[in-house]
Amino acid sequence: RCDCYPPKHCACGHCSPMMSDGQPPVDGRDAPRPYQIESADRAKNENTIIVLPTGAGKTLIACLCIDHFRRELPEKRCLLVVPQVALVEQQSGYLRRNCETRPSVLGICGDSDAGWRAPDWSECLEKHGVLVGTPEIFNRAMVKQSYLQAAMFSLIIFDECHEAVGNHPMAAICKDALWPLVKEGRCPRVVGFTGSPSKESMQSTTKKVDKAMFHLQSCLNAKIHVQEVPKEFGCERRDEQFTHVSIPEENPSMIDAGKIAEEWLESMLVKCDEVAKIKGMNKTVRSLRHVFDQLGREAFVFAVKHVVIQQLQEKLTALRAYGKDDANCALGAAAIEEEMPALRRFLGKAAEELEGHALPDGRQLHRVSAKAFKLLQLLHDEFMANLGDEGYRGIVFVREKLVPTPLANLINVVCAQEKFVPLLNEPSPCSERIRAAAVTGGDAMSKDAREQALKRFRAGDVTVLVATAALEQGIDVPECAFVVRFDAFHTNASHVQGSGRARKRDAKIFYFHNDPGSAQASAKRMRIVAQESGSGLTEAQRGCYLDACLAKRSSASDKHPYGGGDLGAEITVFTCQEIVHGYCQQVMQRFERSDIYEFGNTADGDPTVLKSIRCPNPEGLLIVTRPDVESYWAGVDMGAVFDPVRSKGYGRKEKDEKMFLFLLARRLREKGFLNRHNEATTFAAETTRVKFPVQEKSPEINVKPKFTKGQISMSSNPKGQLKEWADRHWPGVQGTLEYESSQVPGGWRSFVKVVKLHLRLQGEVCRGKKEAEHSAANAALSDSRLHL
Repeated sequence: RCDCYPPKHCACGHCSPMMSDGQPPVDGRDAPRPYQIESADRAKNENTIIVLPTGAGKTLIACLCIDHFRRELPEKRCLLVVPQVALVEQQSGYLRRNCETRPSVLGICGDSDAGWRAPDWSECLEKHGVLVGTPEIFNRAMVKQSYLQAAMFSLIIFDECHEAVGNHPMAAICKDALWPLVKEGRCPRVVGFTGSPSKESMQSTTKKVDKAMFHLQSCLNAKIHVQEVPKEFGCERRDEQFTHVSIPEENPSMIDAGKIAEEWLESMLVKCDEVAKIKGMNKTVRSLRHVFDQLGREAFVFAVKHVVIQQLQEKLTALRAYGKDDANCALGAAAIEEEMPALRRFLGKAAEELEGHALPDGRQLHRVSAKAFKLLQLLHDEFMANLGDEGYRGIVFVREKLVPTPLANLINVVCAQEKFVPLLNEPSPCSERIRAAAVTGGDAMSKDAREQALKRFRAGDVTVLVATAALEQGIDVPECAFVVRFDAFHTNASHVQGSGRARKRDAKIFYFHNDPGSAQASAKRMRIVAQESGSGLTEAQRGCYLDACLAKRSSASDKHPYGGGDLGAEITVFTCQEIVHGYCQQVMQRFERSDIYEFGNTADGDPTVLKSIRCPNPEGLLIVTRPDVESYWAGVDMGAVFDPVRSKGYGRKEKDEKMFLFLLARRLREKGFLNRHNEATTFAAETTRVKFPVQEKSPEINVKPKFTKGQISMSSNPKGQLKEWADRHWPGVQGTLEYESSQVPGGWRSFVKVVKLHLRLQGEVCRGKKEAEHSAANAALSDSRLHL
């Protein structure tokens, strides 16, 4: 028997051909366990959210459900929605191997569906019985463009369904595509899978967690079922598997050196005219400082020399692909290619000067941070303790997208030596065994590079995978023997999903910032709340809430939404921005926000208020002004327009902008410039290009710092982002941020004090106190002294 965890039939050559419950695999398929059959039976009879520990075999339950509905309704299709691109091929392959009905399974991810129209989707449905893809792909096909109708499917499965909150694409599919079908009796069966049915913070009250689960059940119109798994299957993470890693205090000179390195790099940038003109380059330099603070000089130099170029190269590849049909993208690719040589020279020179132990003025730069040093020690000790296990491997999770590549390189550089010199000063027989690679999500890494790294990790060629949250959910590597959380996390979902990647029997989980005991206790509390929530919310209660929501939405139906049914895809305040921007991309060839948005001062002196949006079309410029918007929405209950759950994160200005964009999109549709799928008509695109020829602009490339969503973006909750930043830097310390607010002419002004850094930052004058505090937090997040 091998150490595959949890016990399962595998191809390692050491396992018994019997499942742990005594059932042999059938025709190469995994045999279901009793609890999997029980969960599938529930899902066959009613919409169900199945809560199971990670590694308990949720995808096999999906196979059982697909087989049932393919037999019951063979004329319809089944759909599996997975949260990450990296999961599409993994889950597609599993369905092909384990569905008894052997359906044709198509995995759709990335830009594979780019440009698909009605004939393409029809052909897809004709050839394939099961579709697997990411939420945004099917949100676009069902909701934004209406190429697919939910009634075409007999079964829709949402993997990691706890993501269906707010205006996430999963939630949009449920509320915009499925809810309208419920009363008609044409809604497909809905099944959700999750190991953590709430994305709330671990510090959230029981009442708040219960509320989140109510909204999850209401969104999917499904009942939570917490499936009990017998202990012999070993799916639950035991407390003794977790270890808290104590991080030594950072050398004060290291902090000073990081600031010095950032300032020196910025001074070099000023002297290089070719590179200084690149939009966003200053911000990128500041973001590199985060690599220094986290990892030290070695990784910082590598990031300067390689990561920015890698980022641009990925962007260039994407732009070239889209540039075949989009002039904007083609011009962007040309601009990047033009500036790339100068950027390579600048970064190469900077890295060369930083490769010494000191700056040109003699000030020292430490090779490795105390935190990175601790990680290297931990890896050394773990691999030394498992020298007899040739397949020993694990994952290191980090938060920011800039960190995986330089950290993986740092591990490889140190371990490539015969001994960990000068870090550990001892021979290291395990040096050759530690081989690191990086994986990031989104556009920071190409799909091919990501799949190659995962393939090497599964094969054992890579033994330490440094990854962002892109790998937290669903990636199945049974041999993964340890997980390290290098940064702090804040939700039960991160605790459950991240630790769940450690699949090997008796695997270890190491937390650098979080207390494992508290995280385990919070996860257990959430599971108890889920059990109570599932037993307490009946189908009648869910139906009552859904009826109330639909009734409220219909109270504004003469104004919002527009379309639907025979009129084609709907236009809503949640889709209008993508519709208008997509139209402009198609008809203008080169499009920037400044081309269509006009801002101006108001009576109280606010210069950021939207005055009008203008859009070129075959008739000229279609302009929507503030009086137009105020007249259109007069007397409308905006609570019926902006679903409070979906728009929870929207600020006043964001809602204001969407009110403009909705009216503009509606007028474009009414004039026939948008077709029933919310795309520019051929007439509109070709005629507008003749009427408004492309005006030459100086080529420009935009380098953006690669942080995960919500890290430093100026979004609707900057206070929350700033609090997360403070918690990561001073875990467990209270009172790190203090807000001061006062009324001034025109409204409120706030200051935020970062106590530990002795900084006091001022926000803009705003109408309300809360908005003013967010403005102050935004100012802090933009300040380079916060080491972002």
